[in-house]
Amino acid sequence: MNAQNNVLNGHIIINEWFTDEHMYDRDWYIDLIIFLSNINFSYNATVSLHVCSEEALIIPESLRKICRPPWPILKHLKVMTFHTLKRKRELRNSLYWVSPVLETLIYRGITMTLVSPTDGADEIAF
Repeated sequence: MNAQNNVLNGHIIINEWFTDEHMYDRDWYIDLIIFLSNINFSYNATVSLHVCSEEALIIPESLRKICRPPWPILKHLKVMTFHTLKRKRELRNSLYWVSPVLETLIYRGITMTLVSPTDGADEIAF
């Protein structure tokens, strides 16, 4: 790899706002792996990855067995979802497959609060 082609740090937002009719399927994960594989980072980069749901990053074991990790040298990864995390262990395992040499992994789910000028505050989980 040529160091000039490597990104030092990255902030990636993946918009995958699905309706109930469209869930994450094999094609989603294959496209995700290809997308991530096309981004080269320096070995000491820090990447922030934002997704709607942790489900977007829990790559099925069947694909992990036949595909190469997309970020084999990335050491620092931060993940934020717009839902409360429910499958932390599966998410962690998938992220360590995405980047097997991680030294730092930070992830969290958040709930956003929307304020209406007439109704007060409503909590809405995205």
